Amino acid sequence: RYRPVIPLPFNLVERVRVAFEEMLHEQGIELLNAVLFTGISTPGPPVPALIPPPTFLRFLLTLMVHPFYTTQIRKNMPPSRAPTDAHILMRRIIDIIGPLNADLGVVWRFDRSGRTERRRHKEKEMPPSSDDTISGELANEESLFSQAEDVWSIVGWAFTCSVSHPSRWTWWKHILDCLIETLEADWQQRWESFENGQQKRKDLLEESMIVKMLPDTKGTGGYRRVIRAILATGTGQWASEFTSVWEDELLKKRQKKKGRRGLDSYMGEDDSAEDEKESVNQELDENNEPVVGSDGDVQMQNSNNTRSLSNELGGMEAFLLRQRFFTLLSNIGSHGQFISPLELYHEIKDYISQYSLRTFKLFVTTLVPVDDGYQNTFNQVILESLLSGEAPPAKRGEDFDLTQEVLIRRFLPYTAKTQSVVDNAKFTIVLEVLVRLLFRKGYLVWSQELEDAVERGIAARKNKVSGSSKGKDAKYNEDMDEVNRQWEVADNCLRLMIKLVKAKHE
Repeated sequence: RYRPVIPLPFNLVERVRVAFEEMLHEQGIELLNAVLFTGISTPGPPVPALIPPPTFLRFLLTLMVHPFYTTQIRKNMPPSRAPTDAHILMRRIIDIIGPLNADLGVVWRFDRSGRTERRRHKEKEMPPSSDDTISGELANEESLFSQAEDVWSIVGWAFTCSVSHPSRWTWWKHILDCLIETLEADWQQRWESFENGQQKRKDLLEESMIVKMLPDTKGTGGYRRVIRAILATGTGQWASEFTSVWEDELLKKRQKKKGRRGLDSYMGEDDSAEDEKESVNQELDENNEPVVGSDGDVQMQNSNNTRSLSNELGGMEAFLLRQRFFTLLSNIGSHGQFISPLELYHEIKDYISQYSLRTFKLFVTTLVPVDDGYQNTFNQVILESLLSGEAPPAKRGEDFDLTQEVLIRRFLPYTAKTQSVVDNAKFTIVLEVLVRLLFRKGYLVWSQELEDAVERGIAARKNKVSGSSKGKDAKYNEDMDEVNRQWEVADNCLRLMIKLVKAKHE
C-alpha cells in the first residue's frame, strides 16, 4: 500500500538544509519533491523513497501555518508560495509513503508536551543528531512544536480560527487536514496488521499516534479537554481556553523585540520609525480580521460578513473535520483505547445542546459521511435524552441495536419530555434520521403497526406543544418559523418513507 523508504543521503540532506537555512524555502521543497517521488511510475517493485529526517518534516509543518509567511505583512516581499507547497508535499508523503514509513509519530512530538502526553508511552529518546538539525528561529524557537503545548492546543486554536479568525483558518485548516489524515492512516494501518494476525500484540494499537496523544486523566483537564478542543469556537464559557500559538499571530505585522532574531534578511532593515508610526494599528480589534490581498498585503475586512456565511462551527469544511476527529475517537474507543463510544456520545451531546437547530441537524443528519454505527448509537443517545418519561424503558440486552420493533415500541409514538417546540422538533428530526437509516439499509418493512405508530407520534408531538408559551423556547433564541419548517419537513419525510415501503409491500 505504501512505498518503502530509505534515509535521504547526506549530500541531499545538506542541500535541503542549506536551502531552508538560507530562507530559500520554495527551492528546498522543490528538491524534496523531486527526490522523494523519483521512480514512482516505474513498473515492477516499488522504488524506495528517500525520506528526509523528522526535523525537516517538522519544519514543513511550521512553514505551512507560521503567520510571517501566511497572513502578516512582509515589507517589499511577494507572497510566499512555501506554505502551500509545503502542504502539498506533506499530503503526498502521507498518502504515498504513509505515517509509519515516514515516522510521523516522531514528527508530531512537542517540546512542551511532557505534562499532557500519556506518560506510560513516553520513551527515552535520543536527541536528533547534528546531521538532522536545521539552524534558525523558524526551526527552533518559532517552531510550531515549540510554541504549542500539545496537539489539542493546536486543534482547539485552529477550530477557534474557523469561527473567529477566518484569515488564519485559511492556513490552520491545512494543518488539521494533515493531522487527521495522518492519525486515520496510522490507526488504520496498525488495525489492519492487528486484525490480519500479522502482529497480535496488544501494544500495537496502544502505540498508535492518536492513542499516544490522548491524556491519561478524565474530567475537565483530560478527555473533556479533547472534546472541547474539537468543538472550540472561541466563544461561550470556554472562549479563552485555546489561545493563539504565536503571541503576535493576530497582528498585521511581525513584532520586533530585543534579542529576537529575524526570519529573513528583510527583518534586519531599519524600519523603526515607520514601525513606531504604524504600531497603533498593529493590533486587530474584535470586529476586524486580516485578509491576504492579491498583492500579498494583509487587508482589513469586517468579520461579521464572513461569519454570516458560516454556521456556529466555522462552516461545513470545519464541521467535517470536527466529525472526522470524533469518528476516529469513537473508533479507537470501541477497541478499548479511549473512553467508550457511549461515554463519548454523552459528552458530545452535552456540548451540542447549546447550538441552534440548524447546527444541531448537522450532527445527526445522514448527509454527513460518518460511520452508520456511530450515527445510529449517537442519535439514539440524543433521542433518549429528549424522550418523554411516558415511553417504555429499553429491554435488557437491546444495547442500542436499532430495529423496527424498537422504533415502534419505544420512540415513534412518543414525544419529547418538555412542551418546547424546539425540543419536539429536535426529537422528530432525530427520529426521522433513525428511520432513514433502516430505510436505507432495506430493513424497514411496512406494517399497519408501523404506520399507526408514526401517525400517533406526529399527532402527539403537535398536541404536546399546542398549549405551550413562547417562554418555553426563550432559552434557545431560535427563529421559530424556521424551527417549525424543519419540524414539518421531518414529519413529511417520515410519512414519505412509510408510503414508499407500503407501495413496495403492496
